[in-house]
Amino acid sequence: MSELAFVGMGRMGSAIATRLATLGHRIKAWDTRHDLASTRDVINLSLAKSAAHAAMGAAGVFLCLPDAQTIETVIFGPDGIGANLAPQTLIVDHSTIHPQTAKEIAERVLDQFGAIYIDAPVSGGPHQARTGRLVIWAAGSKSGFDRAAVWMNDYGSRVVHTG
Repeated sequence: MSELAFVGMGRMGSAIATRLATLGHRIKAWDTRHDLASTRDVINLSLAKSAAHAAMGAAGVFLCLPDAQTIETVIFGPDGIGANLAPQTLIVDHSTIHPQTAKEIAERVLDQFGAIYIDAPVSGGPHQARTGRLVIWAAGSKSGFDRAAVWMNDYGSRVVHTG
């Protein structure tokens, strides 16, 4: 199974991260605002000290954040995941942001870190995430999508590459 990071542990993020952990992936989780006490007993899920700490050694970093400004801070800011991204690391962003903003972030991520950004908004709620029934539309490179789909299929019943 995979070493993954999850940043953004609100209702949806914690449901996806918990699903991945219960299926055997090792998750390092961090959040900007939420108390993560409810996830302390989830097998394969540990709490990180920062976004950068969560990303250290991760094959994929998942984001489920409230807005583009928070995404920018989590990726590019002090203690952001960019500090510990290895080249070709996948960032799978389940936040809902404007497609042009996602394209700009993807370009910056590739230029600054050599990492691959997949914009992957979801349809469904926490219950669908916990039961593996989200619908996910993913934009980004085909090779990045193919790698990320291995994980997204664990919590999505329909995962579509949109280009």
